[in-house]
Amino acid sequence: RAAHGPTSVQLESLLMQIPACDEAALRWAAADAFEIAAARERPPSTQLMRRAMEAFNSALAFRDWASAERYYRSALENVEAIPEPALRDRLTIGLRSRRILQLAQRGDTDEAVQLAMPLKAEFDAEYLRIGRITPVQAGGFWAALSHAQRLGGRAADAEQTAQTFLDRCLVTMKTGPGGVCDQRALAVLALARLDLGRIAEAQAAVEQRL
Repeated sequence: RAAHGPTSVQLESLLMQIPACDEAALRWAAADAFEIAAARERPPSTQLMRRAMEAFNSALAFRDWASAERYYRSALENVEAIPEPALRDRLTIGLRSRRILQLAQRGDTDEAVQLAMPLKAEFDAEYLRIGRITPVQAGGFWAALSHAQRLGGRAADAEQTAQTFLDRCLVTMKTGPGGVCDQRALAVLALARLDLGRIAEAQAAVEQRL
């Protein structure tokens, strides 16, 4: 940092290469890259939005809720750099999906489920239109929603969400490459069934993953 200076684009980029070799470094590398971008960019900035999203993901992975909240708010502030609402919404789907998980993990389960509902409606309509689950959905939305429902005491809703996730994964796997998400869906379904006390069915879902 002394050699490059506090606003170096090159150092910022190098920092985000480190976790490829050392995953544990993601905890500080993403945060440092964000601080460099924040020192250089004037909000709203797409680059600062990108770094805020990366730092949010890192803070979430390490259960640092206070930092995650800061990065989430920065990402929302900087997404305003994108003038087209449709593109803005598209680029923040992953952020909003992981926000559901963050809220659920810190105990705000009702808020998490409420946040998920517009996304669920969007994904339901998308599935009816294209007949397959997209990588963005497979990457975390359905698991996050089911998790929030479970933590909020809505085990039946959580099971229904997990079953929807699994059903759409299985259909997608038949339509072409890139749709393999059934193992994650089965794990989510098993957890919901455990909460419902249906241990044998939960075990069957686990065995189906093997």
